[in-house]
Amino acid sequence: MKFLLSTIILIFFVFILPVQAGVLVKSMENSDQTDVNMETLMYIDQDNLRIEINEMDNNQLIIFRGDKNVFWVINNDDKTYIEMTQKDLENLKAQMDNMQKMMAEQMKNMPEEQRKMMEQMMPSAAGPAKKTKTVYEKKSGMEKVGKWTCDHYESFQNGKKSGELWTASWDALGLKRSDMSAFKKMADFFEVISQDANEFMKLGSEEWEKEMGISGVPVRWIDFQDGQQKIKGEITEITKQQINPSLFELPAGYEKEDNPWKNQGAGMNPN
Repeated sequence: MKFLLSTIILIFFVFILPVQAGVLVKSMENSDQTDVNMETLMYIDQDNLRIEINEMDNNQLIIFRGDKNVFWVINNDDKTYIEMTQKDLENLKAQMDNMQKMMAEQMKNMPEEQRKMMEQMMPSAAGPAKKTKTVYEKKSGMEKVGKWTCDHYESFQNGKKSGELWTASWDALGLKRSDMSAFKKMADFFEVISQDANEFMKLGSEEWEKEMGISGVPVRWIDFQDGQQKIKGEITEITKQQINPSLFELPAGYEKEDNPWKNQGAGMNPN
């Protein structure tokens, strides 16, 4: 009787209740500067994210645990990892602000020519950088990227073309916004030190779409610099599947390294 009851409960959970599947996203990116292809695999499961970046002999692994609010950069070659917490980012922001104040104080007493040269070499020393707004213009008609029908946008900064973007609808990709909640969680995690990083990680979110006047999820992108194409990337596969929870854990036997920014600016006093 007890065995029968356990079997009924198991059947209920497997077949009746909805199963939360994760998402695997594969993409390829090529830089005109290096002419090297970079493959990226992203495993997304609710608030957790694993990013594997493979570029010739340069392989990187990043894990963001939104459920624990921790970010790991993992080095498989020497079996070490660096850990970032919210407290680490707050300390780093305080150090960066302290260094900026110190540099600003020092530059006040510099001759004008020397001060201008320092501002060119270290723009952040002159104060917070003025944000350059990106304007998107939608092109007429729909275009095909892989198996998806997409909207095509061109982006401009200060009147100069800065990129192109192709977006597919959430329905076409077989996704819901909640499937990508880990990106929003990570954007909030890094917001304390970088608004730019925050915006980048909001790509495809409802907030980003409203701000930029764009609809859908980017599946192909081209970055331009000085009118020349520099980077081209494209999502090659998106699949919903069950993801092994162990992919979001630190590999066994890896040693923790000190944060490289831990003592950055220690002892500096702008007064």
